[in-house]
Amino acid sequence: MKSNLLVHKIVYIGTWVIFLAGLGSMDHLTWKEGMRLFVIQIGILWLYFRYRDQILDGEHESESKSLLKYPASVVVALTAAYAITQFDPATSAISYQNSQPRLSFFFLFGSLVSLVMGSAFLVVRWRHLRIRQLTFLDIAVTGVVGIAVAVTFGAKQLIGHGITRVDVLSAVKIASYLFIWFPVTRMYSETVDETVMESGSWTNRIFEHRWSVTLGFICLLCGPALMSVMYRTGVMLHHYYSGQKSLHAETMSTAMQHYKIAQEMNKTVNAGFVRERIFEDMALLHLEKGDYRAAKASLNALQTSIFDKAAAHKRVAETYFRARRWGHAASAYEAFLVQAEKNTEVLDQLAKAYLHLRNTKEFCRIVGQYSYTPNVDANTYDQHVFLGNVYFNQHQYDTSLRHFQAAANLDPKDAYSTYKVGRIHLAKTKYRAAIVEFQKATRLKSDFADAYYQTGVCYELQERLKEAVEMYQKAVDLLPNHLDGLMALERIRGLN
Repeated sequence: MKSNLLVHKIVYIGTWVIFLAGLGSMDHLTWKEGMRLFVIQIGILWLYFRYRDQILDGEHESESKSLLKYPASVVVALTAAYAITQFDPATSAISYQNSQPRLSFFFLFGSLVSLVMGSAFLVVRWRHLRIRQLTFLDIAVTGVVGIAVAVTFGAKQLIGHGITRVDVLSAVKIASYLFIWFPVTRMYSETVDETVMESGSWTNRIFEHRWSVTLGFICLLCGPALMSVMYRTGVMLHHYYSGQKSLHAETMSTAMQHYKIAQEMNKTVNAGFVRERIFEDMALLHLEKGDYRAAKASLNALQTSIFDKAAAHKRVAETYFRARRWGHAASAYEAFLVQAEKNTEVLDQLAKAYLHLRNTKEFCRIVGQYSYTPNVDANTYDQHVFLGNVYFNQHQYDTSLRHFQAAANLDPKDAYSTYKVGRIHLAKTKYRAAIVEFQKATRLKSDFADAYYQTGVCYELQERLKEAVEMYQKAVDLLPNHLDGLMALERIRGLN
């Protein structure tokens, strides 16, 4: 009986120590882990107060009340396993962003405590672990742990890598969950009168109220841990949004200071959307300063932090686009399109980059390759002329006409945009309207040889050959090597 009581005390103390030990390494908890911890604590508090009278020990405990102790003990065991996992930096979410030592103090301490609990339980209760006496949850938990250990070792063998010390330590950590599961689910679910030898002892009174004490230790762990997560997350977000405000206000040095602090604090908070945006904005700041090496480092970190490679290329392209680095933006957008399906948003942005680069060839290529007309807005004379020529070559005359008319409105003294309006009318067989525009162009620029030539084309198509010859001759006089004009004159003279 005394050995049985000792095992109970070891399991209770070990469970409390696991909760208490988490206080020493709570500063690395991420915001997601904090949210899970909050849900766990609320759930445990609700269960405790909802079934308090049924769970607590009593001298005259009914069978229905004692049945509730097993589910409650399962909750305690899972909470302890959560604590020993999430509060260990080597196995928490923070290990994915920042390398953590596997053989840390928390690992050693947690493994030792679970080993003591499991060993004490096995010495006294090993007869109770026969297969017939295992519950469904016992078998399920054992199976999950066994599969996890097998995967830890087997995955490396399948890809031809040897088993490392890290793999062994990971397997030990996973296996230690069983040294928590079996003792806690058995010891906590038993009634007090089977374990308490001296009811008057103050230590036994503590163990008699093990549920209240356990809840106290859980709250002692969860409360400060939640406060730590909330504080670090709040400070990180403060500097992040302050950096954004400074960036929008174009106070670059202040923005960089805020982002550096936010980036450092986010190493533990691990807010993905903030981390990626910080990388983007810091790259933008470096590009504005002309520090291309630092900008490239930030963009490489951005790509590494995003699992989807196509999405990573898109985010990099958007950063270059914001920085008005059109060539780099176009390359990154092209890399996205190689790995992803047709995306009209990306095609629009890529077209804008080529618009700024005045790269007609590549602009036309994406129009033809993807059978898509990009939704691109022009703001300047050059951009309207660029788009007008692109759409003219694609035989999209209405769209082309809109851009050339806009260019003519922006620069009424420019002959080229007026001439192009005439070319569109000519292509649409509106000869009279075309002649009006060509004549307007020659008034704006008297030596515009091609405007005279196109006027001659309109006259010839109207069978007004005398006027056509006159216009062709004018074009050749202004530009003696105007091949089309020379050929037109020779053709008409041959007819006569």
